[in-house]
Formats: sequence, structure tokens, C-alpha cells
Amino acid sequence: IFINDNHRLCRYNNLPYLRCGPWRSINDNLYHVVTAVCEEYMQIVRDICRKLSPGGSSVAFDTCWSHTKHAPYGSGCCAEMITRAVVARYHCCSKSNSADPTAPVYTDTPRSMEGFAAEQCFKILEGELKILFTCFDGDASTPQHLYSYHPDARATRDPNHVAKNVYKILKQIYKELKYSYTSCPHVKNKNGTKSRNRTHNPITDKKAKSAQVWVGKILRENEHQEEARKLLENFLDHLEGQCKEENGCQHDFKSYKHECPVNCPEMRERIRTYFSTQVITLSE
Repeated sequence: IFINDNHRLCRYNNLPYLRCGPWRSINDNLYHVVTAVCEEYMQIVRDICRKLSPGGSSVAFDTCWSHTKHAPYGSGCCAEMITRAVVARYHCCSKSNSADPTAPVYTDTPRSMEGFAAEQCFKILEGELKILFTCFDGDASTPQHLYSYHPDARATRDPNHVAKNVYKILKQIYKELKYSYTSCPHVKNKNGTKSRNRTHNPITDKKAKSAQVWVGKILRENEHQEEARKLLENFLDHLEGQCKEENGCQHDFKSYKHECPVNCPEMRERIRTYFSTQVITLSE
């Protein structure tokens, strides 16, 4: 008999282990009960939110998938920020549900699941709950769907998610331009031949991680738009080794001078374009 890690864990804790067949049978019987309980719970929460905030509520939206790539299932949820309770949810499934044959089958790509689930959640809340403010991760067409059903709402992105993306984008830009054509000349080998490497300074993991930490710190801790914008623009100068302490740089300026700043013109342009369109606009 094939024994997987879940089976071993159940044996170790003296718990019964359900295989796919028995689990599907149980799920078919429990599905409608659990779904009904969830719907009743969300209706109760919406009623409470209307009493707590008669003028409107603030919600956060996000989606989870069954796994990271090419996921067949994904669930989008709207959580109210005061109660931290779910007020709307929509489950996307690319396969037919044996427990509920009438459930719609999602036929689009997994990448667009988040936007579709967001649209359905905001549609559910239309007429049920007035939304004033929505926080989302910025990876989908969430704002467009929000304004379609709640035109007076305001949308903003999660600062922590924006900061996380800064690390990924910096590493991606360096990876794309590391060996490709740039104005930076090739490094010469000892024998005089040209190396694949170019003379621009690398964007190391340490530098990218530092950027993630400081962008998140600036976005979270500065309530005034002008101050946050000034610090973010100075942060770009910081990456290029041109920032000055007297301009309000929050970084450890002395220790940073020992690191290699971004000196490739193409990398600088790509980074500045990303910051101006995806990061600095968040402070406005």
C-alpha cells in the first residue's frame, strides 16, 4: 500500500486517514450544509456591518488558489475591516462539482480568476452593503470591477504587497539586463577577450531585500502624501547612490556607501518607470 506524508502524519497522531473515495462521498453529503451555513453567516455579518457603519464599510479583497501555478480552483473573499469577517465570497472551479452539478464551471485562465471572483463578490454586495474603501493586492482588475458596482468607493493597494513586488521587480530587471545589450561595456577577461558580464554593478539579494523593507516602511509609516512621495523619490536616488542625508533619506547612509549603487542607465530607467507608475502613485 502506498503511504504518503499525510498518511504517516495521521498514523503518528493516531488519527483516521481518509482516502479520496471516502472523502468525496463525505464531501458530497456535507457540501450543501456547509455552503448554507457560510451564506447564512455572511448575511448575518452584512447586517451587523450595516448597523456598525451606516454610512458605509471598508473591505479588503484577496484570492487564494489550490496551488501556485495553473490552479483549477480559486476562492475570492471580501472581508470587512472592522469585524474582520467575510462578507462575500466566490469560488471559481474549472471542473464540474460532483456535489453540486448546477454550479458554474470556470472556463477562463487561472490568471484571470482573481478579477472574475472580485467582480462576483462586488456584485453580491451591491445593494447589500455600501462600500467606501477597498484594499487589494494590485494583481488583478479589482478596481475596475469595484467601480462598476460601487462607483463612489475608493481603492488602494496593500503596502506590504507593493513592497514585496519591489524585491521581485528589481531582481527581474537585473536578470533581464545582466547579459543583454546595454550601454555598459563588457568586462574583459585576463586574456583580453570579452566576457559575457558587463561592467554595471549587480542588484544583489541584499540590495533588493533592503529595498523591499524600506519601501514598505515608507508606505506604512507616512500618512502625509507629500512626505511619502518625497521619501520614495529620494529612495530612487538612494538606489543610484545619489541620495543625501539632508534630503530626508531614512537609510543607514554611511553603511550603504560600501554597497555598489545601480549604475547602469537602462536599469535606472526601468526602475524609475516602475516606481513612478506602480509605487509612487500609491502615495497619492
